[in-house]
Amino acid sequence: MDTTLIVDNFITPETSFILRNVAEHAEYKTEHHDGFAYDGISVIDNIEAMVDYSLIVAPLGMNPIPSLSYFYMAQLGHTTQSWIHSDNTVDQLASVLYLPPVSPCSPSGTMMLRHRATGLSGLPDVPVSEDVAQRLLADHENLDEWIVEDTISEKTGRLLVYPTSRFHARYPRFGFGSSPQTARIVLVSFFGEAGV
Repeated sequence: MDTTLIVDNFITPETSFILRNVAEHAEYKTEHHDGFAYDGISVIDNIEAMVDYSLIVAPLGMNPIPSLSYFYMAQLGHTTQSWIHSDNTVDQLASVLYLPPVSPCSPSGTMMLRHRATGLSGLPDVPVSEDVAQRLLADHENLDEWIVEDTISEKTGRLLVYPTSRFHARYPRFGFGSSPQTARIVLVSFFGEAGV
């Protein structure tokens, strides 16, 4: 899959409410991956009991069995070491299931981006040169160095699926809300190759 897939009503409002409630009461930690520290992570071990990803088998052309799933909470002021980034070191596909609070504080969602200087919309299968790698790293916090190719708005029941190589960033950058009940929370899952 080379493009993004957006599935509205992937879960019902009732299921969204249940997941949001679970997420608001989850234990959040700092997780380390590939040299970066990620705050606001609550890893989920039994995601199949909570979310039925088989509903997207047909559009994906694969059986999406998650290799990693977690709630990601970003209260106002939340920072990340890699704002504009790709997740290609995790797996092949990523998904974001939006779980907005009952009373959203701010427009929220995900931006898909292309780097102005290199023209890259994601990391290619072959390693990039050291110069390109350094330029991407230097520009990951500066939105002026990127072209926003798509903006996917947060919506109850909406699922976004995209290749992990794709450059993307959350918005608002620094989260929103002052408590788990008002914060930005999404459910992130990663998928590898599997047959239908």
